[in-house]
Amino acid sequence: MKKIYILSALSASLLFTACSNDLNTAPSTSLPTDMAIESIGDYQKALNGVFQRMSYSQYLHAGSLGLYADCKGGDTKIIQNSNQISDITNFALNKQQHQAKGFYQWLSITSAWANQALEEGKKFAGQEQATAITGQLIATRALLHFDMARLYAQIPTVEGVDINKPNSGVVINDRVFNVFDKFTRSTLKETYDFIISDLEKAIPMLPEAHIGGGINKYAAQALLARVQLYYGNWNEALKNAENVIENSNASLYSVKDYAKAWTEENSSESLFEVYTTDNIKNNPQRTSLGGFTSINGYAEVAVNDDILEIFNSIKDSTDVRKTMINQETKGTYTGWFTMKYKGRPDATNKMYVNNPKIIRLAEVYYIASEAALKLGQQAKADKYYNELRETRFEKGFVAKENITIDDILAERRIELFCENHRLFDLVRNNKDVPFWNTSDVRKPNAFDIICPIPQSETDVNPGLVQNPGF
Repeated sequence: MKKIYILSALSASLLFTACSNDLNTAPSTSLPTDMAIESIGDYQKALNGVFQRMSYSQYLHAGSLGLYADCKGGDTKIIQNSNQISDITNFALNKQQHQAKGFYQWLSITSAWANQALEEGKKFAGQEQATAITGQLIATRALLHFDMARLYAQIPTVEGVDINKPNSGVVINDRVFNVFDKFTRSTLKETYDFIISDLEKAIPMLPEAHIGGGINKYAAQALLARVQLYYGNWNEALKNAENVIENSNASLYSVKDYAKAWTEENSSESLFEVYTTDNIKNNPQRTSLGGFTSINGYAEVAVNDDILEIFNSIKDSTDVRKTMINQETKGTYTGWFTMKYKGRPDATNKMYVNNPKIIRLAEVYYIASEAALKLGQQAKADKYYNELRETRFEKGFVAKENITIDDILAERRIELFCENHRLFDLVRNNKDVPFWNTSDVRKPNAFDIICPIPQSETDVNPGLVQNPGF
């Protein structure tokens, strides 16, 4: 039987890292690396295995990656320093630091699993069910590359960034590689063009109907709108966002549904979320979204003072989002925390069981509003901004005209708190990034806005150029 190597943008050295045990012990819904995919059922299991990796690693979407931009963007504070995620908040990532290394390894490994499945799935070409699986794998690969680019490369819209500069992007992990292959970085343009190409390729392959725990046409199109916004393609961002708003079956949360939506699977706004369960193979346990955002967990991602003032400023309104933070105390420790990750009611370990909502409809409205504003379409920018805000008020909503980018960023800050956006929102709009507990700020093009390439990678890949400053 043909052996398929699963390592791609990772070096051979990873076989001997702490991740090696995971690589050699396949989750129940994935396939061992030496097992061929013999049926459509196997192909579906391979897809499930890719999603499962996103749900149980502490370094992916259900763990610290899902809070990265909030911590580094200055919106969170450390109540109890357990040294689990605090290095991100403190801008203390270095070439040997476990988060910088973990993000790189797990994003790359998971892309490699997708590539392995895609290679084996070619034998089912033309079959309707296989086409949908293939589309989801390609869209997921695009998402993983986008996350890699946001962490390890500058955002294209930052002033002074040359998207054609050699080694300004990330390694493009687009096929199954031999375990001993060496890798180099692409340009930023090549990176984003690859991500966009993958999403455009995936969209016509995907069904329109919602897929619980999976990616349908509109989820992929929403992700494409986000990528285009980061790339500065305002027309494409607006076009794709409007198509999702007008044609998907998703709907904005009502005031009465808003709070409980965070404890439910497949709530009305959720375009794509990663499933987690009580099974320890399906959640990162204490290094999960809930574990980081609770006084009973690591308590390293609390509400920082600046944004607490903003939440307090809406207390006298009927804005439902004022209910989404709560004060918690344990012993000598006290702080305010998001209510988004308190777990599903039926879970045994509620703190650990929170599906990360990778993209939801509210963000798509913000994308449409921002893209329209940058295109000079003020009325349309106002329209999407106000349509979303109105759904958050029980009564007394007042529409705002002639909104600015600061208005949009302020709304995104409240609505998308602890959903991995704040740092990226500031940087891509060339805004200074505040430090969480001092008056210091980072400029959008500061070297430590992005992550260092892990030393373990550059050691075995001499052609893998390190980010400046590290």
